[in-house]
Amino acid sequence: MAGLTDDMTRLRDEIENLRELRHQLKEDLEAYTKDRKDSVVSMLGDFHAAHQTMAQSEKKDRVGFIAEVKDNISGMKQSFHQEFADNRQAHLAMAKATRRGLAEFTSQLQNQVKDMQGKFRGEHANMAKESRADRARVVHQVQSTVAGLRTGFQKDFTEARKVHKQAMKTAMGERLDFVSGLTESVAGMRESFAADISGARQAWLGIASIKKKAKLAEERRAKEEAELKAKQEAERRAKEEAELKAKQAAERRAKEEAELKARQEAERRAKEQAELKAKQEAERRAKEEAEKRAKEEAARRAKEEKKSPKQK
Repeated sequence: MAGLTDDMTRLRDEIENLRELRHQLKEDLEAYTKDRKDSVVSMLGDFHAAHQTMAQSEKKDRVGFIAEVKDNISGMKQSFHQEFADNRQAHLAMAKATRRGLAEFTSQLQNQVKDMQGKFRGEHANMAKESRADRARVVHQVQSTVAGLRTGFQKDFTEARKVHKQAMKTAMGERLDFVSGLTESVAGMRESFAADISGARQAWLGIASIKKKAKLAEERRAKEEAELKAKQEAERRAKEEAELKAKQAAERRAKEEAELKARQEAERRAKEQAELKAKQEAERRAKEEAEKRAKEEAARRAKEEKKSPKQK
């Protein structure tokens, strides 16, 4: 219990000390705040006095500056009025000379433009005739080419139909021959199977093996004949497929050649049209440059005439 009493006593002393320190801090803060208020009030008073002094000085300077500006503006207005009157007289004289020069230049320019228009119309008419003749020639060539291509296509198509008809006729005959041979082969195989079954029965019953050997030889011959016919049929089909592929390749090459000719003709016509457009564009630019130069010449003359009265 003595230890708890000591702890409580020490805790009480610390609480009292902290309370005294808090009161002391509060008094110090109040004193510091009062000092700051007094210094701020003093500083504001100094600011107000300095501002009043500066305002009076600035007002005096502004009044003097405005009076000086009024005097300068009055002098400038008088000078402007005098210069405006002089410029007006000079401008009237220059305007008369400019109108006279522009009238002369406009007359010359109209004559030049009329001459250029006449030349341009003549050249345009000649170019139109040449272009019309070229287009007619191109159309005739294209029509001739297309007619030749159509004739060639019809001829190739007729020959292809004949070849296909003959091939179908040959194939039908070969198929009939194959079916006939196959029928005979099946009949022979049936006879062979029947003989084989009969031989098997006889062998089962104990008859000599001579018939068995003959039967085996007959079966071998029948098998060889069937293999030979199958091989011939395969070769015939391969030949037909090769002929069909060759015919398709010929038709494809003819079609590609026709497309190539048509494309080349279209490219040539496009090239001719592009050259014609380029020629027309060059003529238009030449005309625009001539008009631009004429305008620049007119402006230069007007400028020279404008300078001449000033020099006088």
